[in-house]
Amino acid sequence: MAIYTAYEIDEGQCLEDVEAICNHLTLDGTFSESTQPRSADVYRRLTLAHHKIAGLLAMNGYAVAQTDEETVGILQQRNAIEVAIWAELANPITGVGEPNERFKALADERDALVELIEGRALDDLGATRTTGTLGELVTATGVSRDRKISVEDDTDLVGARFKRGFGLNPRTGGRSYGDTDWVDQR
Repeated sequence: MAIYTAYEIDEGQCLEDVEAICNHLTLDGTFSESTQPRSADVYRRLTLAHHKIAGLLAMNGYAVAQTDEETVGILQQRNAIEVAIWAELANPITGVGEPNERFKALADERDALVELIEGRALDDLGATRTTGTLGELVTATGVSRDRKISVEDDTDLVGARFKRGFGLNPRTGGRSYGDTDWVDQR
């Protein structure tokens, strides 16, 4: 029985990935109760990172449980990097106020993986969705992302005629129509 929950192709792989990334924080390549961070803390952080990724998946219309190996591989990498970032911040290799290149490299890789999740890559790999395809997801404006993209790419599109300030009188800068709330006080 696993003592943590993580996205991983085979049991224990995500922990091994974290140990490989943070090898300088391990004892002979593994976390233990005598290392900083302790193994119990790493297990807890693996589970927390799993929940964070599950929320990101759900927010983008994907099922939390994924079975496709390529998809799980990307999620495993994201899970391991999230924990490695935490370990780097908790145990910096640089002094206070100095730039941490390891943290920056890990954060850049994490951000690239978030873009994969928020983009179309997981769809193309065969990830399981809880809602329709990405193009069917409706944004706050009520127009699907695919429709917005096709409209933006349409060179023959005639833009809307109504725009901000449409009803303003160009001579006075005020409204060109009467005040509808005016009542004759006779």
